[in-house]
Amino acid sequence: MPERISTKAEIEWMKEMMKSCFAYYSLMKTNNYLLPYKDRLGEELYNKIYDEYSKELENKYTIKNDVYTDSEGCSYNELIEK
Repeated sequence: MPERISTKAEIEWMKEMMKSCFAYYSLMKTNNYLLPYKDRLGEELYNKIYDEYSKELENKYTIKNDVYTDSEGCSYNELIEK
């Protein structure tokens, strides 16, 4: 039987994914990378975490574009603390 992932771990993983989405201007509740967390955490907790952490990201970070380009030509952004 697979081991159950704790709610605390799910929340931390959701926040990390939100941070990545924020860095690429795609942070929204309907983002396909975030929706699995809605299923696992339930809509109420998902919305609470999303609302609180999205405000924190907006208040804490600015986005620096194109800080690195890899060998395939993909460019990466970075979050800089305000």
